[in-house]
Amino acid sequence: MSKNKNDLSLSTIAKELDIQLVGGTGNETFNGISIDSRTLEPNDIFVALKGPSNDGHDYLIEAKEKGAIALVVEKDISIDKPYILVKDCYKFLDHLAKYQRDIFTGKVIGLTGSNGKTTTKEIIYSMLQKDGCHKTKGNKNNHIGVPLTLSSLSNDYKYAVIEIGTNSPGEISNLSSKVEPDVALILNAAASHLEKLDSVEKVAKEKGYILEHLHKDGIAVLPRDSEFFFYWKERSEGRRIISFGFHQDSDIRLSNIQRPPLKNEISFDINYAEKLLNVL
Repeated sequence: MSKNKNDLSLSTIAKELDIQLVGGTGNETFNGISIDSRTLEPNDIFVALKGPSNDGHDYLIEAKEKGAIALVVEKDISIDKPYILVKDCYKFLDHLAKYQRDIFTGKVIGLTGSNGKTTTKEIIYSMLQKDGCHKTKGNKNNHIGVPLTLSSLSNDYKYAVIEIGTNSPGEISNLSSKVEPDVALILNAAASHLEKLDSVEKVAKEKGYILEHLHKDGIAVLPRDSEFFFYWKERSEGRRIISFGFHQDSDIRLSNIQRPPLKNEISFDINYAEKLLNVL
């Protein structure tokens, strides 16, 4: 995925987030946000997160050499590179994510489910990328990955498709409140993450929190074949519903599925009403 240049300058970030910028002209703009010096690309802002076994502050020189436009740190440094001084790099990431989401004018698609998130995200992205689409990298759908994705939003994009994952109660609600989707897609609820969510019913409840943060005029896309379809529909609180699946009452229904033996391919028919063509 190619990056679109962000219009935000370092001085704008410092002003809007009420934080200190040291060095540089302040007019520098960035392409993206990175927390890993190994994958950092030129003109990224490098955020020095502290993890259980690694401290991003140990990789500032490497980030500079890789072409970071600025560094976000929790202490003063003596490196010849503009840096943003913050008390907590994690909170910086959250605050930047919120600011970027607030000023983003495109449509945001948030999706969750026990399985199939990354594959579905890539399919959606492949359909929207020609118009400009931002997406979650890989399966980075947790408390770090979601703000990281949002922080790199740009109004050069028309769409953003963002995975929302969980392995503990409350995580979907927290992450969905940051994403604020225009379209919320729930794929399924299955026996995963039961070590903390105890039952499939509690998994379904957790997945449903994405609907509580869906825009009031947003669209909920729900699996008609799921035993939790009507439960999620009720939690959508009157928002427009589009259902999908094999069920004859699905708004978008698959049929005539064929998978030839010894061939790595599958074919099927998609049945839908013409009015669904331009939901975005």
